[in-house]
Amino acid sequence: MSEHAAQSQSATTPLGSLVAEHPIGAAGPALLVIGAGLLVCTALMAYEWQDMPRRGAASAALMSELFIIAMGITSGMGLFLLLRWRRGRGAYVNIHEGGIQHAFAGKQWTLPWEDLDHVTVERRQLRVNLGKLPKRTYIAVTTKSGTRLQFNNYQRLDALGDAISLRLAEHLSPGTLAELRAGKTLDFGAFKVNSKGLQAARLSIGNWHVFAGRKFLAWQKLGSFKFDNGCLLLLDKSGRTWARVFHFHVKNIVLLLDIMQSIQERKTPKA
Repeated sequence: MSEHAAQSQSATTPLGSLVAEHPIGAAGPALLVIGAGLLVCTALMAYEWQDMPRRGAASAALMSELFIIAMGITSGMGLFLLLRWRRGRGAYVNIHEGGIQHAFAGKQWTLPWEDLDHVTVERRQLRVNLGKLPKRTYIAVTTKSGTRLQFNNYQRLDALGDAISLRLAEHLSPGTLAELRAGKTLDFGAFKVNSKGLQAARLSIGNWHVFAGRKFLAWQKLGSFKFDNGCLLLLDKSGRTWARVFHFHVKNIVLLLDIMQSIQERKTPKA
């Protein structure tokens, strides 16, 4: 085990054994290289600017002013990127049996599963006229106290999102099913769920949320679900798409799908 992993393990004994490490991604070193490169460009432009005549033809004066503007832009961008690199240096998200340990910008968070309220994950493949852009994955974890942490530049980000979603769903599932049986209505972001069915919690114009017909769907009318480029599609018994929402508008999407499957299995007549 590396020195960093050993320190993390000893610092988070209450969370149990270390399951997976997700250090800062490749964009971290890239910020250092690009930021330093911009500052080098600024220095080269400053060297050229010193040799320019301060007074003379209008074109020379204009060129001098443009150099000053360019130096201001490159130096500002370079310093900004170096600051971002410094804040993210050594950052990581570690998954333990009992929760998450996160370090960023000199701060550390120890988050047991029981302290987490929900997780949202965005996975989308952006398409342009010339083809497809790299897939984007963003993860946001919100605690019961309201603290929100975002993870968007760590190694094996897809695996990180799956691990958090699955383990949090395992932790929340027993209590969530008990609350539904007790008649409570639960909030899953784009949906509210109770023992009778799914209620569309919000309706937006465009492709953000698209609900067909009424905003309520009884469990006995729910058919199946599928995924389409970062969207969750819920189909009714006739095969028609009742709801289409982006993943990141659904809190604890894995838990919601587990609940739907559990309720459907319970309501399905036995042969």
